[in-house]
Amino acid sequence: MGIRGFLGVGGGATGLGVASAGGFEATGGTKYTYNSKVIHRFNASGNFVVSGASPTFTCEVVVVGGGGGGGGYRGSGGGAGGFAVAPTMPFGNGTFPVSIGAKGAGGLSSGGPGGNSGANGGDTTIPNGTHTLTAKGGGFGGGGDNNGGVGGCGGGAAWPVSRVGGTTNQPTQNGFPFPVGNDGQAGGDASPGAPKYGAGGGGGCGAVGWIGTTNGGGDGGWSLQLPPAFRDPTNPVGFPGQSGKTFCVAGGGGGGSIFANVPKEGFGGGPGGPFGGAGNGGPWTGGPGANAQDNSGSGGGGSVCLGDPGPQQRNGGDGGSGLLLIAYPE
Repeated sequence: MGIRGFLGVGGGATGLGVASAGGFEATGGTKYTYNSKVIHRFNASGNFVVSGASPTFTCEVVVVGGGGGGGGYRGSGGGAGGFAVAPTMPFGNGTFPVSIGAKGAGGLSSGGPGGNSGANGGDTTIPNGTHTLTAKGGGFGGGGDNNGGVGGCGGGAAWPVSRVGGTTNQPTQNGFPFPVGNDGQAGGDASPGAPKYGAGGGGGCGAVGWIGTTNGGGDGGWSLQLPPAFRDPTNPVGFPGQSGKTFCVAGGGGGGSIFANVPKEGFGGGPGGPFGGAGNGGPWTGGPGANAQDNSGSGGGGSVCLGDPGPQQRNGGDGGSGLLLIAYPE
């Protein structure tokens, strides 16, 4: 079941009221309140520490994996990290280590065709003592002549036309007795032909990456908006998204191209981006892919090379690091 099936849940914690009346306390990350909810935001790895639970309480937990790096040389967009939400994840007393997925590095221009792909992003995880909620890191953007990498969202594919975008492994995660929504999408395939041989866009958690075109790189897949419990305007998290949305994350990186002077660059996070903090593909005049924003879980952009000689090649953009959010009633 997709994450969009849970977006109206809000804070969703059903057992906390009783537990907090008995002296419940939780620490970890950046802690604040919004709309009668306590929020814990983890931008970096740390511990979620619970005491006074009687015997457990439930939280709404969102995890976003680190974004994949865009491809270098003639590179495609990196895939976004996977997105998972557990509206009623139970916790008892204890220390629960939070691991925030690292950004995937962009592919390098050096190394020749076949050695220029980006790196996968890291997984974001939190255990509750019995199960571990996981958002997979995004797949790398293919560089040189490579397919896209498999990940939370798949990376896009580089030239030649037979190369394909990576698939998503997020839907196979988190088979627990409590509900969890998983979102991840595939990366875009390489261009169907000349003259510009555009590379595919990375998959975003809102949609698959766009296929590369004969005029330039494919756009990255759409980002997703965070659930309502985390849309605090005084403690903003996430980035602008498509259709005027805010608090968006996990967009695919824009694809690059073999040759410069492309009519269109690949936009990060969907047409007209960058959205969700994703990286655009390299500029139409030829250049490196753009880095994704920290804590966006979005993919980095693929590069547009000026030509085949080594000095004219460019690097892919880095993906964005992951994110973890927890909410429960005051």
